[in-house]
Amino acid sequence: MSGFLGMALHRAGRLEQALEMYDGALASVRGVGPANTVQYALAGAGHVTLLLGDADRAGQLFAGSHAVARRLGAEGDPRAAVGEGLLARERGAAATARERLTFAQQLLAGGARAGVDRRRCGRPGPPRRGRR
Repeated sequence: MSGFLGMALHRAGRLEQALEMYDGALASVRGVGPANTVQYALAGAGHVTLLLGDADRAGQLFAGSHAVARRLGAEGDPRAAVGEGLLARERGAAATARERLTFAQQLLAGGARAGVDRRRCGRPGPPRRGRR
């Protein structure tokens, strides 16, 4: 529950309080093992930490979120990938920012796990066949 409260506080601009809530969510599930709650709290804490100016810690939190997502069977966490894109942009690494934001889109679309060729992302492909 504190992860959701952290997100609400984050959106309201109450960053220090949001970080406390994310940290609380992480502490409450520390012994449980990998869970969606953990990856979401890590990514959320990473975004808040980035906004508070601690880019190195934000990067560590995003990496941790991806690690949990991979242990749960995904290729990564889209929210963490967005954070990595923002972090790269802040550091002036436009190509890395574009790659991480594209990866986030692929994760959200379900294409990353399915082995989508990342070099074609954003380019038109053959028409999809499906129900009409």
